[in-house]
Amino acid sequence: MKKIVFILSILFTFSCSNNDSENNSSDKIIGTWRHTKSTYIQNNSQQYDQLFESSCDIQNRFIIKKDGTFDKIRYSPNTDFGGCILQTSSFAGEKIWAKSNTNQYVFQTISSNPNYDSETLIAVKATFEGNKMILKFIELQNENNPEDVAFYIETYERQ
Repeated sequence: MKKIVFILSILFTFSCSNNDSENNSSDKIIGTWRHTKSTYIQNNSQQYDQLFESSCDIQNRFIIKKDGTFDKIRYSPNTDFGGCILQTSSFAGEKIWAKSNTNQYVFQTISSNPNYDSETLIAVKATFEGNKMILKFIELQNENNPEDVAFYIETYERQ
């Protein structure tokens, strides 16, 4: 009986760990993405679109890794010499992501520097269409009124 329990516990351990790694490695969000468009919707009516088409914008990347971390690489115009320059940050800390049981993606920057705030962004909806990813983020506008929200809809193209 002890042998059966031991064998079952080993099988259960390996099957769980294999499923976790398979699920994480096959998640559609993993990869390198180029930000192509942002849409901001306030009070379910006012909509503002921003397209990312300049020579510097098209170099920006959102890299989501299998290990649960992510990077955002951004370029800005170099007004002194022309071309684009990589934006650097003095941010120190972790950038992690996870998928919830309700299929929402959570992106968190955890600052180890007391001068920076940690930030959590929740993509309440993720849509994948061919080589495009559309993430819908929610932002609470008024802490006293949970219905006063705005949405950021970020569109990315797989690279």
